[in-house]
Amino acid sequence: MHRSGPISTSPHDRDLPDMDIIHAMTAFRIFADEAQERSQLASDALKYACQNFTMHLSQAPKPWDGTLQHTFKSFWNDHLVSWLERQWCLKGLRSCLVILSEGQKLAKEHLQVPA
Repeated sequence: MHRSGPISTSPHDRDLPDMDIIHAMTAFRIFADEAQERSQLASDALKYACQNFTMHLSQAPKPWDGTLQHTFKSFWNDHLVSWLERQWCLKGLRSCLVILSEGQKLAKEHLQVPA
């Protein structure tokens, strides 16, 4: 990080929080509050899909057809962070970890992951 002006070496100054960090934390809190509100306004169908997609995919006939394969790959590669945000706001971290663990099993089974 670049600072303008003299750098103080006073022990007292080291105890003060960096204003950039305070601003970043404030911006993140606002973002998180807005995400929480958006998640609560989601349709019941979207809430259900977020909570249960791995269960339904694990019960899909094997081998997966090309459409399901492509849809899952697109979701896993391009939309997982959005899902994580919404699920975390709806059900918390523990729920995310359980679902991600099941999703990872599906990804290993159905997606070509480069070594």
